[in-house]
Amino acid sequence: LRKGGEVPVKWEECSLIRKEKVGEDMLGNAEYSDVRVKDCLGRFSPWTNEEVHLEGRDITQNQRKLLLRLPLSDFPTCEEVRIAGLSYEIKRTIDLSPRFVLLHVKAYKGGK
Repeated sequence: LRKGGEVPVKWEECSLIRKEKVGEDMLGNAEYSDVRVKDCLGRFSPWTNEEVHLEGRDITQNQRKLLLRLPLSDFPTCEEVRIAGLSYEIKRTIDLSPRFVLLHVKAYKGGK
């Protein structure tokens, strides 16, 4: 605890990832590569009881909330975020300007 009873918040390095087409296979299917487009700080945030009620248990059991220290104006087009060695698919982006973006993310099966 800090002076005044504050609990320090631990922010972790995050990488925002975009899938970019790099070519096609022999059958004409697109092939993609992950490209790191921006690094920032983030931390997971718990669901409130009200959010569980509004969003439904299915959403809150399978997704997490990730708060990024990044304004929406600096948030790049991307499909996933990596934090603490794990990759998460971005399902929803919420503007908490002027300082933050809140993501609803879902972990990739198999820990990609």
